[in-house]
Amino acid sequence: MKKMTFAVLFAVFGAVLAFGQEFSDFEFRTNGSGDGVIVTGYRGSAPELSVPATIDGLPVIEIANNAFARNLDIVSVRIPQSVTRMGSGVFAGCRNLVRVEVPVSVREFEDAAFKDCENLLEFEFPPFVESVPREMFSGCVSLGQVRLNPGLTRIGESAFAGTRALTAIEFPEGLTHIDGGAFGQSGLTDLFLPASVVAIAYQAFASSNIRTVHFPNNNRLTVGESAFAQCGSLTSVIIPETVSTVDFEARNRNYVPFYLVSLNSASQAALRKVGYRWDF
Repeated sequence: MKKMTFAVLFAVFGAVLAFGQEFSDFEFRTNGSGDGVIVTGYRGSAPELSVPATIDGLPVIEIANNAFARNLDIVSVRIPQSVTRMGSGVFAGCRNLVRVEVPVSVREFEDAAFKDCENLLEFEFPPFVESVPREMFSGCVSLGQVRLNPGLTRIGESAFAGTRALTAIEFPEGLTHIDGGAFGQSGLTDLFLPASVVAIAYQAFASSNIRTVHFPNNNRLTVGESAFAQCGSLTSVIIPETVSTVDFEARNRNYVPFYLVSLNSASQAALRKVGYRWDF
């Protein structure tokens, strides 16, 4: 009986010790209301990182700005279901990060969350995220697969800039704005824009690998300056017959949306029909 009691106590003590050791590498603070924990930093070197769901009996609800930034040890990350927000630059510069598991509970990402994660291969957005913040995946040169969620309405500035491995992406119906440089220097080849898109901003797809652009079926679209400039592979623009006008912006010829692009004659005619000028 004494041997059994000792064995049980030893097991419990070991579990408590392990539990404490598990969290010792995490830096954290409680939120303003005292009912949740915000992870603010990490001192460990684990290649496979699982952020704890609770610390000191409180749920981990947020990961703060730059909490894991420039950590070169992390290869994979699992975020717990308790987290609802991830701060700016949270994994920025984690150059060896390959995989990230983000739960459906996350509703908000801040700027540059995964900027310069050069080995990140894929990412799936949680269902309740409304916008991709600026520079979220800028410099993620290996990012080849991205699944955008249906509730997404905006893609921020330079969000996918330099994602050369990203050759295709499916935009959800409901997306309205693609901000400046969002896919600049990306690997996208054939671009299909949903009817919900109303604004493509300055240099949104500039210097990318796009070959064909399928314009959305609406008459409310504004195409910003240099939106498709210097897309050397772009030869074809397809515009639905029902579209009668598109608002093209340009200060002068050096800022026309299709600057230094060689479009075929059918595409040029289609653009003229909806109001495109070659001599801004």
